[in-house]
Formats: sequence, C-alpha cells, structure tokens
Amino acid sequence: MVQSSRSTNGSTTLSDASFSTAKLKTSTAKLKTGTAKLKTIATITATFVVVGLFSRAPAIADTVILNPVKDNSLFDDVDGALSNGEGEYLFAGRTAANLLRRATLAFDVASALPANAMVTEVQLTVDVTKIRTDDSWLFELRRLLADWGEGTSDAEDEEGMGIAATAGDTTWVHTFFPSSFWTNPGGDFSAVTSGTKTIGAEGSYTWSSTPQMVGDVQDWFDNPASNFGWIVLGDESESGTAKRFNSRENTDLATAPRLAISFDVMIFGDGFESGDTSAW
Repeated sequence: MVQSSRSTNGSTTLSDASFSTAKLKTSTAKLKTGTAKLKTIATITATFVVVGLFSRAPAIADTVILNPVKDNSLFDDVDGALSNGEGEYLFAGRTAANLLRRATLAFDVASALPANAMVTEVQLTVDVTKIRTDDSWLFELRRLLADWGEGTSDAEDEEGMGIAATAGDTTWVHTFFPSSFWTNPGGDFSAVTSGTKTIGAEGSYTWSSTPQMVGDVQDWFDNPASNFGWIVLGDESESGTAKRFNSRENTDLATAPRLAISFDVMIFGDGFESGDTSAW
C-alpha cells in the first residue's frame, strides 16, 4: 500500500519507500538500454573481425620471366616427315616457295608462380634474326588445343627446310611423331586470337599484354593439364612473309623467346597466404 504524507504547505508527497522504488525502476531501464547498446557494439565489432579475417587483398606484386620448356616449328609437308625440335630457330609465315611455317611454344607457368597468384599482365618477346624482306606483316598468337612434342631433330645450316622428324617431334600432321596426330594438319588451335604483333626487319618484338593472353596464362596456372602453349601464325595470305626467330636452343640464350608474367599474390587478411585455417 502506497503511503503519503501531508507537507506543511498542504501538498501530498511520496513516502521514502515509494521514492526508492521509482529510482530502482529508472535504474533498471537504463541498465537494459545499456545492455542493448553493448550487444549492438559487440555485434558490429564481431562483424568487422569476421570480414577482416576472411577478406582477401593483393599482398605481393611481382614479375617472372620464363623461357619455353619446349618449342618447335611445323613445316608444311603432307607426310609429316619434317621437324626441327632441337634447332636454334623457329619459323612462321609463308615462304617464297609458298610453303607454310608455324612455330609452337610452351611455358611451365604452374611451377613458376606461387599459390594464389592472379595474373595481371603478360608479354611475349622474340628475336627475329632472318627475313626475306623487311616488309611488315601481322603475326598472331593462338592458343593450342592439343599437346605436342619436341624431339631431337636438328636441321642444318639456316634450318628453314627442316629435317627428318625424330620420335616425339611435332610435325605438320603429328603431335608426337610417328604415331599421334593433330585433328587438323598444321595444328589444332583456338579460333580466337590471343595477341597480334606487326613484325618487319630483324630485331626484338614483343606481343603486348591483352585480356586473352592474360586469360590463357591464368588458365595454364590454374589448370596445368590444359597448358599446350601458343602457336605463332604469320601472314599466310601470300608468299614471302616468313620470318625466322631464335629458339630456346639458340646459343645466344638472351635472345630465346621470353614470357614476362606480372602477378599479384592474394592472401587472407590474417596473413595466411594459402587460406588454410587449420593453424588458427
């Protein structure tokens, strides 16, 4: 029962007990409000911790330069008898004798890049060391769709005619001489052009990075079993467009084909590069 007392001026006031109860209710309400705020702060903090823990961001930017692990030339020959696996030169384009030449190159991307690498830029450089004329022609990179080989064949002199293929060589009709074949003579390659470069006089030439080249290399890193490299196609619309490039076996190693790959390494926010949380 609430008790009251009359003041000297006639007004009615709460008793001490009633006043204490009111103060307790007010304190309880404030405590509930404070608890709710604390829960909200804790939730927000936890959210930031989780987002920060699992967010990924570039941590390392780097570039590697690779030489081919294999290269070869396809010599226009219906019997598939010619190759140049260990030769010092590669050939692409159409010769003055109206015969086609195509160069193949493959790079070991998977072993060269660290885990979680994201390829950002790709450039392929070759050295042209022999030409028929210094006229300029467009040379394309196309992604190869089947595996192929480099045997021990080694053509003589200027090497432009090739030499008898040896076991494991790629030829105009073979992926691996003498028993494995291209579906299409002259190589199985993508209909999509990965990169283009106009080549004229002797010297160094670089296919600048394109989204398709970046995509090819990233896929070779992510799926090594699909890495068959590129084929170089010269202008095949008329004779006399062929160019000679130094191969990976050239005695001047600095002029061998070289693939520059720029990449970022992605890591978890806590510093675990592989994303493995087992050590947490």
